This record gives sequence, C-alpha cells and structure tokens, in this order.
Amino acid sequence: MERIGECGALVCSLLLVVLIGCVATRPVGDLAGRDTYLCFAEVNGRLHPFRVYFPHDYEFVEDKQSPSFRPFPLLILCHSVGLDENAYFQWKGNEDRIQTIAEERGYIVACPAAPDRSWHNYPGEKDREVLLRQGGICKPESVDIIMEVLREMAKHYWIDDDRVYLAGASSGAIATYETASRNPEGFAAVAGVCGGFTDDLLQGLSKVPVLMFNAQKDTSFPIDIIRWQKEKLEVAGGTVVLHEVPGGHGSYRNLESYEVLFDFFDQHKRKSGR
Repeated sequence: MERIGECGALVCSLLLVVLIGCVATRPVGDLAGRDTYLCFAEVNGRLHPFRVYFPHDYEFVEDKQSPSFRPFPLLILCHSVGLDENAYFQWKGNEDRIQTIAEERGYIVACPAAPDRSWHNYPGEKDREVLLRQGGICKPESVDIIMEVLREMAKHYWIDDDRVYLAGASSGAIATYETASRNPEGFAAVAGVCGGFTDDLLQGLSKVPVLMFNAQKDTSFPIDIIRWQKEKLEVAGGTVVLHEVPGGHGSYRNLESYEVLFDFFDQHKRKSGR
C-alpha cells in the first residue's frame, strides 16, 4: 500500500481533490527498504512528475535546531529520450541502479520527467548538422521544469545550497547545459553525458564547473565535436573536464560511469558570491 509523504502539490484527478505531499512507492527492484518518492512540480498550470531518492540517514525534521538536522547535497538527474522519472531507478540489467551510489555518497537524487519524454526538439533531417555540431534545441519548458524541481526540493527538504548539482544523459545532457547556462548561480557543478550544447550557452556555462562525459564511438555526438566544444568552453573561460569512455552512445548506462560523475561533484562546492 502506498503512503503519503511530505513534498510538492499532488492533484488527484479521480477524486477531484488537491493533496499536499508526495507519494512514496514500494522499494524499487531488489533494494529492500530504499523507497523512492513520486512528487509533482507545477509549471505553467501543469503538473510534471519527478521521483526522489533519500539516503537512509536523511531525517525528515521540521526544525533546523533539531539535533538530527543536517543538510544534504542534491543531484537533479535528467533522463534520455523516451524515458521518464523512473528511468534512473529502474536500470535494466543493472541491479545496483542509482540508489546504491546515492546511498554511498549521501546524496538526495531527484529525477524529473521531460515534457513528452524529450527535453529537446528534434531538428529536421536537413538540420542534423545543427544537432551534431551544436547539441540540439532545448524545449522552452524544460528549463522551467528543472528549476521548479529545484525550488520544490529546497522548499520542502534540507538541501545544502552549496552542493546542488545537475546532470543528464543524451537529451538530458542538452537540458543540463541549457539550464546551467541560464542559471549558473544555482549549481555547484554540472555534468553532461553523451550530449552537447549550442554556442550561445558558452558564456553561461563558463560560470560553473562542467564535466563532459562522452563515448569515443558515439555517432549522435561524435567525440571530435565534443572535444571541439570543450576547447571553446575553455576559451570562454570555463572550468571543464572531458572524460572519455570506449563504446557508443549508450555506453554510460552502468554504475561505473556515474561513479565518475559523483567523484566530480564531490570535488566542487558553490563558491561564495556566485
């Protein structure tokens, strides 16, 4: 049986009532006791789902003066095309899933669903070079959804403001770069996995540490283009690390790849004044 938690605003259309809270689900996969929570963020009058994982030692306390109070780092993680808010918690063929590393590192992880299962608009075939060279075009509401998820999490939970991170794979990487460029002050560091960005994002991205994670045989975002984008970001004054792995576009779908991301995030806190 599902139980009611404490985040966001949830509209139950069947009962025509509004509930304040988030819905806790049964443990995912074989990770007994590690619940994830289904929440909703309201953007432009629509509710967008996101799922949250809390480390076991997170305390749902009301008062910062409580002996149990401790702020936790937050990672917002954006899925690839065709998936949803459940994707990172239900990796096929990977028993560990994201919960294991989040538990080990002590991170809260929030995974929002993209509008219509894609964070970016697909260019026409004649515009494929734009997608490959510049990273695609992010949907206008994508950034709003991600930032509203951040606001909801900061409003309802004890988040370490200096340790808020953003990452995404493929389409999620496109959304990550766009969101970070427009809101660099909101994140201590960001990571794009097998994705790229448009040139107009360079100035914004130069204000936040960036990890670019890419496969050497990726045909959607070829490694030579990713290397070229890294150089341009460095010229713009950015702090950027490129981590290359063998294989093709889906080579990031393993726990080892996300260890790299968490290693990068562990090294960065938001600088004062940013």
